[in-house]
Amino acid sequence: MAAAAAKVGIPRGRLVFLAVSVTFLLVASWVGLAFHIAEPVGRCLAAEGSAWDDDGCSHTMTFPSGVAVVSLLLMLALCRREAQAEAKVRKAGGESQGFAIGLESRYLRESDTLAVVAMVVIYMYSFFVMVLGLAIRYGGSRRLLEDQAGKEGHAVVESGTIITNVGCLNFWVECCCLVIPYMMLRLRRFVRANWVVALPLDAPHII
Repeated sequence: MAAAAAKVGIPRGRLVFLAVSVTFLLVASWVGLAFHIAEPVGRCLAAEGSAWDDDGCSHTMTFPSGVAVVSLLLMLALCRREAQAEAKVRKAGGESQGFAIGLESRYLRESDTLAVVAMVVIYMYSFFVMVLGLAIRYGGSRRLLEDQAGKEGHAVVESGTIITNVGCLNFWVECCCLVIPYMMLRLRRFVRANWVVALPLDAPHII
């Protein structure tokens, strides 16, 4: 008990400034991306009739929703692993060393590797969808150059634009549901690992 009482969290100026600054940037980025996501979704919901009858709206509501579900499930799993590692550290009496001890450190490294691999896979999928849309739109543009009055060229360009927008929306959804929350989780781990310092047992306590 005495050893535990000798460890008191003291905010360090630079650490506090860094944590607040990074948190502000992450929250501002999340809000900006959320507005980008809400704009096409709101436009589809405000459209007359069923949103599923429009190809653009149906793709906008379907594929990014799948990315959101996968990202949120993965984020929940990462939070659960973080909580388990924190409980092990606290039970082992290693709170003063943060999370960088023994098996818990390796446990979290495996969790970090899983997160990075998942983010890269989703990013590659979104990038592929976006490039595919750009290629289709380019093909439609070439057809319009040959026949500007042709309806087929306009339809191909419109389809390419929809697919490209879906790819961009996938990027934004992953950032909002996985990347930024995961960065907040890592920031919390960093702050906790550097927040607690040892004080003399006879140091005065401020209540």
